[in-house]
Amino acid sequence: MTKPQILERIAALKPWFHSIDVGDGIRIERDPVYGEDTTYPEDLWKAVKKLLPGNIQGLRVLDVGCNAGYFSIEMKRGGARYVLGIEGFPKYLAQAKLVRDILQIDLDLRGLNVYQITEDLGQFDITLFLGVLYHLKHPLLALEILANVTEGILVVESAILPDFPSSNSQIRDYGGPVHELRFVGNEPGVEDLQNWFIPSLSCLKAFLHTIGFSHILAESTTSDRAILVTSRAG
Repeated sequence: MTKPQILERIAALKPWFHSIDVGDGIRIERDPVYGEDTTYPEDLWKAVKKLLPGNIQGLRVLDVGCNAGYFSIEMKRGGARYVLGIEGFPKYLAQAKLVRDILQIDLDLRGLNVYQITEDLGQFDITLFLGVLYHLKHPLLALEILANVTEGILVVESAILPDFPSSNSQIRDYGGPVHELRFVGNEPGVEDLQNWFIPSLSCLKAFLHTIGFSHILAESTTSDRAILVTSRAG
């Protein structure tokens, strides 16, 4: 593609959620409709990269909800042998395919959502689940599905709530620890980029413990976001 053709195709796929440098002086800008951070997800990637294993050469990577493909591209550039990016929204998938074609990077991109992941996709050394969990009506089911195809580490980034202090004397015994999880009311309809369930950090860790990924290899948290790099205990 010529530069004018590339610019035309980028414009045709607006708005973009990811800001990506595709070379030749062309930088895809994140649309202001998504917020003021026009460089997103650069800072998130820097935070995630610090927590990942130092060497990903030859690994198989799954990027769930890959959007325009920023993280998939970075994992491939970092030496991953195979990267599968899945995206359930056709426009985002089209954006990712365009970026792949411009950069001529070997990525496998498929129009799947997390619930459509099956074991015939194979096992992955690293699964990225970044900024997706709280957009799902069935977050624990999604994590269980990912556990079935992740033989290595599962990286989860999510919005979180504060862990509110509570008195055990005020909560009846339900057979185990009680964690904070809040439901965001939405109008009934097709699952979309809405917020549904926001966990506290302890709830998020309990989710991961439930699916067998209770070994926290690394974590980074702020008041309202968390990144957890996890593996199966033992």
